[in-house]
Amino acid sequence: MTDRGIVQSAEPGTLVLRALDGSSLVVTVDGRTKIYVGDRPAAAADIQPGSVATVRHQDGVPALDIRVAFPPQPRLRTDRGITESVSPDGIVIRLRDGSAKSIAVGRTTRLEAPTGRAAAPADLRAGLLVDVLYDPAGVTPAQSVKIIRRVP
Repeated sequence: MTDRGIVQSAEPGTLVLRALDGSSLVVTVDGRTKIYVGDRPAAAADIQPGSVATVRHQDGVPALDIRVAFPPQPRLRTDRGITESVSPDGIVIRLRDGSAKSIAVGRTTRLEAPTGRAAAPADLRAGLLVDVLYDPAGVTPAQSVKIIRRVP
């Protein structure tokens, strides 16, 4: 059978789709499953949540093949705020209007010092004015965190 839906998660060995009718479908993936992103062969790790996928499978058997449309490009947003807390997985910034915003960061997040050079994760701490470029949907970690200056 063939099913189509929006990728909710892609973990080693498992793909979860949300079908157009709102139901969830869990598909088993193994080394024999052929995976394509666009028209190119790909690995299971290349499947991104939010992408549209078509899966050919049989009940109780790993998927035969998975065809994924190119992942959607996130609509990025930049917010400026003062860092309130920093952890390996994210930061919390206080925005100008007084609200707090929690933003995920990860190993792909580019950190930039006030000089424009790359910053180290240890340079990111509470009390900094920062510009954060991120996907407000929270699907991916922030693309960049630029340190503007220390706030007294």
